[in-house]
Amino acid sequence: MENDSISIYSIINFIYINNTMRWHLKLLCFFISLSFIVLRFASATPLHVEESSVSLGEQFTLTSKGAYRLKAGTVGISRPAYSAGPIAVSNDDKVLFIAGHAQHFGLGSYLLSDEPGFGDINTLPIAENLSPFVKINPQNKFPGSVNRITGIETLDEHLLVMTDEYYDANTDNNNFLVLLNNNTNLEQAKQVGFFSISAKSHAAGWMSEVPAPLSKELDALYIAGSASNIPINARHSIGPTLFTWFPYFLENVKPKGVTLVMEPLIDYSLDNPLHPNLNNKNGKNDLWTELSYAAFGFISPDQSKYIVIGHSGGHNSGVGYKITQKNGHQCGGYCAIDDKDYYNYFWIYSVSDIKKSFAGAIEPHEVKPIEYGRLPLLNHRHLIKGADFNHRTNHLYLSIDNLDTTQSEYESQPLIWVFELTSN
Repeated sequence: MENDSISIYSIINFIYINNTMRWHLKLLCFFISLSFIVLRFASATPLHVEESSVSLGEQFTLTSKGAYRLKAGTVGISRPAYSAGPIAVSNDDKVLFIAGHAQHFGLGSYLLSDEPGFGDINTLPIAENLSPFVKINPQNKFPGSVNRITGIETLDEHLLVMTDEYYDANTDNNNFLVLLNNNTNLEQAKQVGFFSISAKSHAAGWMSEVPAPLSKELDALYIAGSASNIPINARHSIGPTLFTWFPYFLENVKPKGVTLVMEPLIDYSLDNPLHPNLNNKNGKNDLWTELSYAAFGFISPDQSKYIVIGHSGGHNSGVGYKITQKNGHQCGGYCAIDDKDYYNYFWIYSVSDIKKSFAGAIEPHEVKPIEYGRLPLLNHRHLIKGADFNHRTNHLYLSIDNLDTTQSEYESQPLIWVFELTSN
């Protein structure tokens, strides 16, 4: 009987303890869930697009004209969420072209039919899809595994698309440029390319017009530029570049065996980087680090400056490789030691220096920014991924990451913020 009573007591005690633990676990799960709800609510609090201005260096001002959301969802082969970054805007400011999901290697277009809006993100106008996303897949292909859109530009009724291989460890990619002969219907457009370019990855990024009369002085109509935005520094310029070229008449050119010539006026390398201390170990590098990203470059309206805009990081805390950041996050590659040490950034060059490079008086790597620094816009969570400038309206379009969380609880859409650029 004693053994039986102990056995019954043990069973009752076990049930009591087990039930108590179960209630404790339920309470713990409740508080964890509550914490996630609070954090999610805090992170989803709508940001505000204001009628305000920010300084772009000492000479220029960006005045907000409002912003657009892009309609969420897959249309064609891709969607705007997780965009590779590049954008382009039509001359009349009515159509936006954007690279789709970074892994889909496609682009689509959106109709900017309404005026950009102000207010909370969830009240901004939504641009509807105009042309479904199409895969970049021309007939001619050189050796290499091209898989990333790195630049987009309108050219009359055509569309120019710059491409590269994301992780080209062998540096053997030669597939850089594609022309779509109809930018109003991307699905029906003929894709001409790939073309090889003489500058390879050093110029495989943004494209923009050289306005007159500067175009005559530099003997070119367009700029192509890039930087060390994607892996393998050995193939990149370690700093923003400026190459000049002529993209016309490509529709009737057979790309096989053709290399488009581009002339370097600003260009860097591992041997001649924009800044030698890319990890910022001494804490004195406020110019260019491993984390710097140049999204777009263009000539200013007064044709006195070359403005490059993007984002950067590690200027305060330094840069590490596969480190654990201060917030406990384990990085898969290069990252700032402090997870908040990222910001939107600009680099401004003098056109006078560019003319000296054109004349051969100085080398392309000797052209340095005359002004650079933080663009006082948003925070470390919302960085500029793409941009375009319309010389006819002086409107600068910025594609900003992680800003529109209003259309999907699973993925954010890039927000297109429009600014007017003026000289002070």
